[in-house]
Amino acid sequence: MGHIGATNLQKLPSMCNGVILNEEQKDISNCKVCVKAKTTKLPHNTIRVRATRPLEIIHSDLVGPIRPATFDKKRYFMTFLDDFTHYAVVCLLQTKDEAF
Repeated sequence: MGHIGATNLQKLPSMCNGVILNEEQKDISNCKVCVKAKTTKLPHNTIRVRATRPLEIIHSDLVGPIRPATFDKKRYFMTFLDDFTHYAVVCLLQTKDEAF
């Protein structure tokens, strides 16, 4: 049923033909998935280490294969982002081994 709310779940039999809910199905307070989804966890670490000068921290990602390929048959791309200046570079690659 997609874990809709209890109020809407009780309205469902009157809105759709063939939907019959027993008492156990009407009480979603015991649903293990719903109970687990409502649990809380500790917040993530809010202290972030930032670069203090250019090229101190570089973030990189390799993506691919992508379709369609570029006009010159490049199917991968690699990004570089400088944490201090936020300068970004994108390199197009034909094969994944060109990343090194």
